[in-house]
Amino acid sequence: MPSRTSAWPATWWLSVSECVNASTCKCVSADAPATNTITQSHNNAIRVTVEEPDLCPRYTGITLRGVKVGESPEWLQNRLRTVGLRPINNVVDVTNFVMMEVGQPLHAFDADKIEGGHVIVKRLPQGTKFVTLDGVERTLDARDLMICNEKEGMCIAGVFGGLKSGTTMETKNVFLESAFFNPVSIRKTSQRHTLKTDASYRYERTCDPNITEWALRRAVKLIQELAGGEICGQMVDLYPKPIERPTVEVNFRRMFDLVGQDIPLEAVRTALTSLDIEIVNETAEGMTLKVPTCKADVTRECDIVEEIMRIYGYNNIHIGETVNSCLSYGKKPDPRKLKNAVSDYLTDNGFSEIMNNSLTKSEYYEENPDFPADRCIPIINPLSKELNVMRQTLLYSGLECIARNINFRILDQKLYEFGRSYCVNASMCKCVSDDAPATNALTQSHDNAITDVTKRFNETEHVSIFMTGNMTPESWKMKSAETDFFYLKAYVMDILHRMRVNMGRIEMVPTTAKYFSEGLDIIQRDSKKLLGTIGRIGRETLKKMDIKQPVYYADLNWTLLLKQYPTKEVLYQEVAKFPEVRRDLALILRKDVTFAQVEQAALQCEKKLLKSVSLFDVYEGKGIADGFKSYAVSFILQDKDKTLADKQIEATMSKIQKTLETQLGAKIRG
Repeated sequence: MPSRTSAWPATWWLSVSECVNASTCKCVSADAPATNTITQSHNNAIRVTVEEPDLCPRYTGITLRGVKVGESPEWLQNRLRTVGLRPINNVVDVTNFVMMEVGQPLHAFDADKIEGGHVIVKRLPQGTKFVTLDGVERTLDARDLMICNEKEGMCIAGVFGGLKSGTTMETKNVFLESAFFNPVSIRKTSQRHTLKTDASYRYERTCDPNITEWALRRAVKLIQELAGGEICGQMVDLYPKPIERPTVEVNFRRMFDLVGQDIPLEAVRTALTSLDIEIVNETAEGMTLKVPTCKADVTRECDIVEEIMRIYGYNNIHIGETVNSCLSYGKKPDPRKLKNAVSDYLTDNGFSEIMNNSLTKSEYYEENPDFPADRCIPIINPLSKELNVMRQTLLYSGLECIARNINFRILDQKLYEFGRSYCVNASMCKCVSDDAPATNALTQSHDNAITDVTKRFNETEHVSIFMTGNMTPESWKMKSAETDFFYLKAYVMDILHRMRVNMGRIEMVPTTAKYFSEGLDIIQRDSKKLLGTIGRIGRETLKKMDIKQPVYYADLNWTLLLKQYPTKEVLYQEVAKFPEVRRDLALILRKDVTFAQVEQAALQCEKKLLKSVSLFDVYEGKGIADGFKSYAVSFILQDKDKTLADKQIEATMSKIQKTLETQLGAKIRG
């Protein structure tokens, strides 16, 4: 008898409930007799043609005529109910019984409904309509493998039967199918149609291609004992390219290193023999093995070691009394500690952490100027249309949370999320295809594909921050203040300080993101890399998410921030012994001139004495011409070595004033 791939051995079926009387049930024998020992009629046997041998490497079938379909005996119904299956009729119940017994799915067709007496395994045109057993009309994909007659499809191969071709109480003649289908093709078809059946579950995980004939003979014997019938013609077994047992090389030294100790070679041989793994050759260094095709997941040396250890026993591995560890004293920052520090800061300030799915729907990226649809990474087997692409940004998943909370009357929200975004490299936007070629090989190396993934796709970690509603809960002690851009900016600046970002080497410029109505981009001056963005979400974006109140959003590139984190320890110095000097200027500037430009121009002009620049008042209105505004700016001057003299202060301020007038067109307000 072939090795069983099912989780339930035949002996289990005998111990589930009371033993069946041998005189009333001879069919539970594990030995299926050869069908050619029974009288056969050679007339009207169903013919079979396989047009897609790559998707159906082996197809075995047989025709039974004069079958009496009826209710199954009590012992068979009880066993099916025990494993959660509903009894239908004696023919279908036998196919389910054999599937559970040996792990090979079978399907029974009403032979009289097979037009032309011809079964054809092929694919049908895109958009073909097909009604499955559950009465649902489904639209087929051109990649779906179908079991057809000469006029139409009868069954979605390996997944679900058709409404018209199944066996009923009126069925007299049956065609039994036992096949091996490509597991990749079955999984994709199952996912496309959201159909999960016992058959597809087993086919997706690879059945044993060399057990189809035995399983069919077993089913024929049971059907004849329970429903009668006569075999018509010879068994059809189309197997043009037999799948050979995979060969695996095992090195004893590497095996013992994986195990953790040397184990007797006799125990190794015993374990392999008990698992039907053939020892082709053995030397002092290792073995050459042939793995049975029922063990589809045993393809590498480490898999063989795992199989041996299951038999030998993990409890026989001795654990030493000492534990060795390797300690690293590197100066690189610990990403976990930095993430926890930022998380603690935000949580302490009233923010709630959210965790969203990295999968989202492609609708968010259709005609999206900020995140083009061709840079989305599609999911080949999506669970639903709502989760069919990897997210390019944390924005939309965060807005979904806000919208849901608002629907539950939670209007004041402060949220943050650490998460990853994914996109196709700009140079390879056309490289992702849903047409992944199917393969009928039981073993295949994916090393090249894995290496290629790092070149085709980008994966970046971000921290996103959302604020909407009021800053504080309603209280009799204070008035509620609505969240605004500057509240959010203050939190972002604190995070940058905690990440030890050199504020003198970054600049803030008006954002180019179209999903903002207004905002700023945080850019490194030297590399021009985008560290993050802050702003107010635009009305169009909020309208798509059904949000009617303002939302402020910040996105920081956490991957880039970690790379910029300084490796040197924080240096301390004593407080300056000499006093600071403050000077203020009231500047009239064009409306398009930002404070960041004023600050940058001043710091570049005077690098030695100028310590900081701050803005403490902005005025527009009476006395100021249209298109202009007034900035009240303070400048802090200090010399570490001496007290500044008035003459030196005036010279420095004159220099700064002249620079602002020249570069920004500033005028001193009288």
